[in-house]
Amino acid sequence: MSIYRGDDAPERAVAACQQNEQRSGGHSWGVAVAVDGELHRERGVGAMPIDAVDALPEADVALGHTRFATRGEISLRNAHPFEVRDRDGEPVAMLAHNGTWLSAPDVDDRADSWYMARLMESIYCAEPARPFEEIVRATGETTGETMTVLHRDGSAYTYSGRYEITEDDHCVRSSGGTPIPDGVVTKI
Repeated sequence: MSIYRGDDAPERAVAACQQNEQRSGGHSWGVAVAVDGELHRERGVGAMPIDAVDALPEADVALGHTRFATRGEISLRNAHPFEVRDRDGEPVAMLAHNGTWLSAPDVDDRADSWYMARLMESIYCAEPARPFEEIVRATGETTGETMTVLHRDGSAYTYSGRYEITEDDHCVRSSGGTPIPDGVVTKI
């Protein structure tokens, strides 16, 4: 998962995703941009193609993700980033998540991250005037998961989820372990 600002942001996000695929493989991919208060997204199954951004408008902020599936089928509907919609059904944000949310529902072969987007959507729709940073924090505190979110206004946030220290002093992400350190939201 990567987010870039500035010149060639979509191309740089795609390049980072393609580099990640070389290390960990890729079951699906996606890239989203925010332009003039609107979100645009391209997704696919398999390796991310070089021309992944060709159908997207030029943008100075982009969120890219490659998925290595742990929960849910390998399919386009489970490719990140996921839309978070307002009460009118319009996309307000795009969410990408790394890790496995172990307490997410395991229904209909959906990705755990899809359920995280639905959680964020319900928090947002309950209080649409609430600062979006707080929406991201509430979602992160509920799930304990690491995520990056691109808002339609071009703002972007990352939530650092739970980590734990192993016996050999490595810091690793944990879905449900004691949070060390507590999760924080960073506006990018």
